[in-house]
Amino acid sequence: MTEISPLMLLFITALLSGLLGLGMGLFLSRNRARDHEKSAIEYRARLEAEGDLTNRQQAIDQLVKPLHEALTKVDSRIGELEQARSGAYARLDEQLKTLMESQRNLDRETGNLVKALRTPSVR
Repeated sequence: MTEISPLMLLFITALLSGLLGLGMGLFLSRNRARDHEKSAIEYRARLEAEGDLTNRQQAIDQLVKPLHEALTKVDSRIGELEQARSGAYARLDEQLKTLMESQRNLDRETGNLVKALRTPSVR
């Protein structure tokens, strides 16, 4: 058997250490690459989800817009009708007051007529 010189032993040790370091470096870089790829996939999925959410929101807005416009018109019409109703009730109230005043006058005049007819001098 031949003897290995210390220099050769040192060279082999250095070579093995270098290979081990290279292997560890490749392993770590592969893990980092996998992590980066995973992050990139997650980022793309998030962008797609946000885009999908934006598209859904726009679709919902397009569906709701005619409803919103119709409700705005209905609200406006209700306001107009409320103003008309308020005016009509005010006029009706005024007519009732006039009718009550006429009724009081009629009652008073009827009472005067009854008194006059009961008085013998008027006959």
